[in-house]
Amino acid sequence: MIQDTGILIICIVACFHQASSETRVTGYIGQSVILKSGVDPSWKLERVQWSIYTNTTYIAIFENGKVEIRSSRYEGRLSLDESSGDLEIKKLKADDGMRYTVSLLSTTFKQQDNHISLTVLEQLRKPDIVVLYRTLVKEDCIIALQCSSSKNNTILSWTPANGSSLPFVSGKISSRESELWMHFTPNRKVTFTCTATDGQRSASEQITVQCPEETLKTTPQPGCPTVMPARCERHCHGIVASLVLLAFVIAIASFKDQIIKCILHAYDAVCGRRSTP
Repeated sequence: MIQDTGILIICIVACFHQASSETRVTGYIGQSVILKSGVDPSWKLERVQWSIYTNTTYIAIFENGKVEIRSSRYEGRLSLDESSGDLEIKKLKADDGMRYTVSLLSTTFKQQDNHISLTVLEQLRKPDIVVLYRTLVKEDCIIALQCSSSKNNTILSWTPANGSSLPFVSGKISSRESELWMHFTPNRKVTFTCTATDGQRSASEQITVQCPEETLKTTPQPGCPTVMPARCERHCHGIVASLVLLAFVIAIASFKDQIIKCILHAYDAVCGRRSTP
């Protein structure tokens, strides 16, 4: 009889108090993040208690049909959804990163405790885009762009705006730099987006370029005068060699003819039209 009573008590506890779980969430400084309560969708919540620290410091409570925000450190930054039990933290700060606990009680007296570990990271800075080269060659506008990130080992990618099929060649120059070469008809504006990502975060920057006049002259690279010294010549030939290699890699693409044309024009513009002292 005593044994049967013990089994009954264990069953009651198992039915009305579900095991706790822990999830991990990542947020970014200055942005908002939602901490999911993990409640069973079939539950109707009677009480929700969000707390921090091991001494159970309550920061937000839903009880008796009312929501109460208790912590001054989150003043004006917390929002508690009374139907789902989810907690939103706005304008994240670095010290918001910690372990949060939510205690749930349903109207049928079922209970559940869940834990959420919040990690707060700095946002990834937008990459910088500069125009390396711009000229008109045989009624073609040839432009080279450089995208750079402030963080090493960042993946950089280029995307033409509005799904444009404009042919271009791009390649990684260093662990945080990428260059893009393209050609198109004059008096046309072209927009490209450079996106930097480190696997967890991403940030994008956009640039619109054009060759507005047929008389537009070459815009040399920073540090390279109009009369190119040997250092700039080597850089020029290095870029062209890289473009040729990239052309072979993507030669099977449908626009291979345009790419080859761009490479030839780029070579003629950059290395074939050097000024003499």
